[in-house]
Amino acid sequence: MRLAASLIALSLCAGCATVDAQDRVDITDFDVLPDGRFVYTTDLTVPAGKRPEEVPIGRERWLNEWLVQNSMCPGGYEILDRTFVATHGSLTGQVYQATYTGACV
Repeated sequence: MRLAASLIALSLCAGCATVDAQDRVDITDFDVLPDGRFVYTTDLTVPAGKRPEEVPIGRERWLNEWLVQNSMCPGGYEILDRTFVATHGSLTGQVYQATYTGACV
């Protein structure tokens, strides 16, 4: 019985990792501008009663992954501009398109 429970827990964790990696590809976009700045766009669900700025955004981890994959900003980066545009509602809250413009430091 313990073995079955362990296998179920392990498969659930593996499934989460797979969904997380796929989500990054499906709901984010990363572009490098001619002047070297970058624009990172992602969907963000904000619970009712909250503003996008108040919600801790786990998407920064995905931004870091995009930067590593593009061999950018080994010395770090700064966010120059951040915008949130409401796109539609969902069962869990309002969905926004979050756009970050940044530059390597």
